[in-house]
Amino acid sequence: MPDVALLDVDSGERVALGSFRQRSAVVLAFLHAGCRACRAFARDLAEVADELGWAGAVARAIVPVPDRLAVPVLADLDGELGRRLLGLDAEVPVIIVLDRYGAATEAHPAAGHGFPAPAEIAATVTHLAIQCPECGVSHWPDEA
Repeated sequence: MPDVALLDVDSGERVALGSFRQRSAVVLAFLHAGCRACRAFARDLAEVADELGWAGAVARAIVPVPDRLAVPVLADLDGELGRRLLGLDAEVPVIIVLDRYGAATEAHPAAGHGFPAPAEIAATVTHLAIQCPECGVSHWPDEA
């Protein structure tokens, strides 16, 4: 994950994506500003916030200009994050799941607004949370 500073629309502060590293997995939803379909997806994603939180993850909408959505919004005003993470010819919307170390583990290009189900995204971050032996059961107890 590039350590790019973005504008947190709620607070007006600059937020570096690196501030999430080793703290939480991050679902980055690169969306269109002012788009009805993108706004609906943000509402759907907000509905799984409890499941994301249980798995130690947060969701953030990434838009090119400040906008208010159902999930917290980070504005990529100069497009640097989009260029560095998605490339020059990327077609938005795109949903990217980053693990807590900042590595992209899953990407969902959503051209034509064919978004993945928010439950699928929640399942992905739950899998990330329990996949290491330190975080789950390393062996099954003997039957008594």
